[in-house]
Amino acid sequence: MKNLNILQVVNSPHWHAISSYALGLSKGLKDRGHKVIMATLSHSLLLERAIAEGLEVITNLRLNHYNPFYFFTDLKRMTRLLEEEEIDVLNVHESRGFVISCLAAKLARRPVVLIRTRGTFMAPKGYLINRYIHNSLADKVIVASQFMRQMCLRHLKGKKSHYLLIYGGVDTEYLKPCQPDVGLKQSLGIEKDAVVIGIIARFDPVKGHKYFFEAAGRLKKLGAKVNFLAIGYEAEFSGQQLLAMAEDCGVKKETVMVKEWSALPGMLSVVDIGIISSIGSEANSRALLEYMACGKPVVSTAVGVIPEILKNEVTGYLIPPENPEAMASALMKLLQNPMKAKEMGSSGRKIVEERFSQENLVLQTEKIYTKEWEKKWKDFR
Repeated sequence: MKNLNILQVVNSPHWHAISSYALGLSKGLKDRGHKVIMATLSHSLLLERAIAEGLEVITNLRLNHYNPFYFFTDLKRMTRLLEEEEIDVLNVHESRGFVISCLAAKLARRPVVLIRTRGTFMAPKGYLINRYIHNSLADKVIVASQFMRQMCLRHLKGKKSHYLLIYGGVDTEYLKPCQPDVGLKQSLGIEKDAVVIGIIARFDPVKGHKYFFEAAGRLKKLGAKVNFLAIGYEAEFSGQQLLAMAEDCGVKKETVMVKEWSALPGMLSVVDIGIISSIGSEANSRALLEYMACGKPVVSTAVGVIPEILKNEVTGYLIPPENPEAMASALMKLLQNPMKAKEMGSSGRKIVEERFSQENLVLQTEKIYTKEWEKKWKDFR
């Protein structure tokens, strides 16, 4: 198999599921011998993580704008990069910059495979130009969920064979079941034997923290002795606002907030039950895969890709969004039956190993890259 020169374009300042998907994919492709360059923004949260993984990173592609005065300069810069670095595959993960990427791939004096990966929960715009660049200029479109594939087919009117499903994946060697980090638990102010319900999500209304804390309040009234661990970073609301939600629901004393952490496996080791309370989003649901990889049972709202991954009553419980009563009921089932919770966690780990590992993501993507490159090179010659 040819070692490819690959350019991954992730031009977002945020750290989210798209960033994680692209970073894990890039690292895996690099480990398999391909040359991978990651193009991102100079102020993106992805930058330091990509450098730490040993990836080559560039930040001088000006893609996050709609200024017509810059367009041809930026198109020339992108085209030159494709030629000088002898790029074989150009994979674009964000909408901004996709048009310039399409044109640069066509103008380059070498065959360049253009892949568009759609890892967002937002439906694509169905106007004519967008349909054209997705269906005619992109060689293939990779989607991270079946529900996104259906939205693309409905709005973009392309062929089914053009839209390929590859789920996100996690590193199952890095994230795996392990004994609780007792020292970390104590440093968080949580008693050694306390049961911990954890939520990993940026502080954003779409992640449904409001409903999580309302469910937590219901559990407390039912007599459940638990702690609530909120892991995330400030986005649409602050940490103080998050703690105010907990206080309003009567569980501030039982709530621990963590905004900075160095090792996710250790943090997840102290969690007994994982929660996803989102009312939308979850195009990849990185948190769900992280819980499952670590052998945690999960209570989650049935939004986005989650029903495609979480098996109800097998690896956890699916509940309607914005329904704290249903969330509290599902959590109580797990609290009252620790053996069932343990079985669900083990089943989740097995499913991640079989279907949602980072290795699967890399190998499936590599296969598409190689097939499209061989086709493109044959036509070019």
